[in-house]
Amino acid sequence: MSQKLYELAPTRKQLFLVPNAEHARIYEPGHSYLQAIQQFFSS
Repeated sequence: MSQKLYELAPTRKQLFLVPNAEHARIYEPGHSYLQAIQQFFSS
């Protein structure tokens, strides 16, 4: 589903997939998801 939504998004975008990630566990230490968000908005 993530990839389908990505393809439909008309604006600036970046697809970041976390292998074996569970929903709502992205904020635990060790995940690079938050770093990817920071890099996206700082570029």
